[in-house]
Amino acid sequence: MNIDSIAWDFQKVSPGSLYFCLENEEFQEGHIQTNGLHHWTDAVGAGANCLVCKRGSIPVKPLNIGLIEVDDPNIAMAEMSRAFHCDPLSSLTMIGITGTNGKTTTTQMVNSVLCHIGARSGTIGTIGTFFPSREKQEASHLSNPLATELFQIGSEMRQDDTEYLTMEVTSHAMAFDRNHAIDFDIAIFTNLSQDHLDFHKTMDSYKQAKMNLFRQLGRGDKKAYSIINIDDAHGSEFVDAVDKDLRRSNKVDVLTFGIENEQADFVAKPLKMTSTSSTKPDPAPHAWTFQHL
Repeated sequence: MNIDSIAWDFQKVSPGSLYFCLENEEFQEGHIQTNGLHHWTDAVGAGANCLVCKRGSIPVKPLNIGLIEVDDPNIAMAEMSRAFHCDPLSSLTMIGITGTNGKTTTTQMVNSVLCHIGARSGTIGTIGTFFPSREKQEASHLSNPLATELFQIGSEMRQDDTEYLTMEVTSHAMAFDRNHAIDFDIAIFTNLSQDHLDFHKTMDSYKQAKMNLFRQLGRGDKKAYSIINIDDAHGSEFVDAVDKDLRRSNKVDVLTFGIENEQADFVAKPLKMTSTSSTKPDPAPHAWTFQHL
């Protein structure tokens, strides 16, 4: 059986497609009623020759159609998307930024710094997808796309000789395992405050979803770095979310930053400003060095 494309939206299915019958997602698309499983017959009608579904959710196997039953279609979609596109993100330095506020700004700032040093850098986020050379792709309704789109973008980034890819990582995306198959090199936490409780219901559920980004660091072959705002009231919990065994084995490094906490690895100090000049402040009592990651 030849698979020519993969899709979770039945309207994006074409002859030779593999269709993911998702049940657990946001489904903000107006044409999707209930969930993706509800539309598996529409996908077959559009030419899908293989379906991926939760075990037992399609009790009668459709005639002449491949059926792959899995425990978790979301995780299966992430892993199969990575394989279908030949794991394009593994060759990039992947930077994921999460937090209630500042994801878009920080993503653009990181991209600007990388471009300034001459790196080929791209971004994925709220205001669109930016490539090193190609035209910007306009933003979808999701700051953090689903896995099929993420790895398609990754394939296009690789074709554009991208070295670094910085992306906004949302709590919804982590709750739905959209980023499950991405081996992040760097994870950055900006801050946490009350938001999205219509979906997460509790602050703890919201926080745990964001902390999953740090829990998955170091699973692959690459060394990973977590960079955490320790001034935030929840910063220490994000530090603790990083696997302690991986920290001890030097597979994952934890770096902290702040303004108020003098024990942070990186402390921002304001310039002394006058109407005619600016003066650097005295250095912090502890020193640091910057590495090219």
